[in-house]
Amino acid sequence: MYKLLDSRYLSKEKFYDGFNNASDQHYTLLCFQLKEDSKTIFKLWGYAINDQKKSHAEELVIDEMEQYIAANISHDLGKCYNITYYLSYGPCSRCCRKIIDFHRLFNNVSIDIKMSKSYCFQLPEVQNGVKNLLKENISLTAMDKADFVTCFYSFVEGGHLATFEPWPDLESHYQKFSEGLQTLQVHAILLYAFILHFYSVLQDMIFRTI
Repeated sequence: MYKLLDSRYLSKEKFYDGFNNASDQHYTLLCFQLKEDSKTIFKLWGYAINDQKKSHAEELVIDEMEQYIAANISHDLGKCYNITYYLSYGPCSRCCRKIIDFHRLFNNVSIDIKMSKSYCFQLPEVQNGVKNLLKENISLTAMDKADFVTCFYSFVEGGHLATFEPWPDLESHYQKFSEGLQTLQVHAILLYAFILHFYSVLQDMIFRTI
C-alpha cells in the first residue's frame, strides 16, 4: 500500500504520468481535499495510490476521511463541508458503493468527483455504479483543462510556481469521457423518472382497491 497524506506533494512526473487522459496506467492516482464550504483552507488533503493486491485508492481515502471526520468535524447540520476527488480513473462499481455509503453516513458532506479517464464504462456493473452515484447527488465529471490546472497547482510540488503543460489530445479525450458520462447521466435520470412513475401508478392502484 502506498499512501501519502497531509504534508507531501506529488512530483511533476507522477502527476503527468497518472493524470494524462490520453494514455493508460496500471494504477489509480487520487488527489483529495476536504474543506468547510465557506472556507478556502483545506482541513485534510493529500493523495493516495491504490494497493493493487488489496485496497483501491478511493477506499484508502474514504477510510482516512471517516476517521478524520468522526474525530474532528461536528455533525451539526449548520456546517457543511465539501470533498473534492481528482481521480486518474473513474470509480469502479465497488468504489461507487463505498462512496455512496460514506455519503449517506455524513449527510452534511458533499462530494465532487473529477476523473481524468473513465474506467471500464462498457461494463454494466460500472455503469450501474456510476448511475447510483448520480442518483445520490454525488457530482461526477470529466476533468477539463481548468481542472487539470487546479489539481496541478494544488497537489504538485512547486506547482504554484510552475506552469501546467497540457499534452496533445487532452481536449479531445476530455470530450470523449465527458460525453460518456453525460449519456449515463441521461439514462440515470430516465430510470429515476420511470421508477417514480411506476410507484405513483402502483400507489394509485392500491388506493382504488381500498
